[in-house]
Amino acid sequence: MSEQKKDTFFVYTKKDCGFCHRAIKLIKDKGLHHIHMDMTENEELLKKIQEELNWKTVPIIFKFSYRDQVFIGGFTDLCDLLETK
Repeated sequence: MSEQKKDTFFVYTKKDCGFCHRAIKLIKDKGLHHIHMDMTENEELLKKIQEELNWKTVPIIFKFSYRDQVFIGGFTDLCDLLETK
């Protein structure tokens, strides 16, 4: 089993976000494990997360590998990460 297969991607999304849907599809197409949380109805928490990360858009993507948590960024950052593996 490759290292990537052991990773879990956590994705904050919003219902009407095209890049969010594309990020989830890419993760699924690569056969990777993911969890996503729709923040459409929780704007206040989403804004707190965005402020903490200094990130203004969704999706907001993290990669978890065992105990390590890495902030990936958005859809384009996810594409860059997965294309280099």
